[in-house]
Amino acid sequence: MNDVSRAVAGRITEKRRVLKNGKTVVYHQLQQWVDGKNVTTHIPKGCLTAFTEAVDGHEKLRSLISELSSVDTKAITEDPSVKKNL
Repeated sequence: MNDVSRAVAGRITEKRRVLKNGKTVVYHQLQQWVDGKNVTTHIPKGCLTAFTEAVDGHEKLRSLISELSSVDTKAITEDPSVKKNL
């Protein structure tokens, strides 16, 4: 079954930073559109898995909505009780 327990719109990106000692550190950010603007939120290391699952959940939810829309469209167009305007 398609279970969606959390859904977060956006995309997770990596940002690499080289420290003074030469060591490379990887940070993760959530980028999403909010009110027409690209908003970036830092993802703490311990929350990366939860955010990844939530972004995947959002994609599954979008897919399920699209599938439902297709099924409903087909059901309505094939319903003989719906009058067609000619």
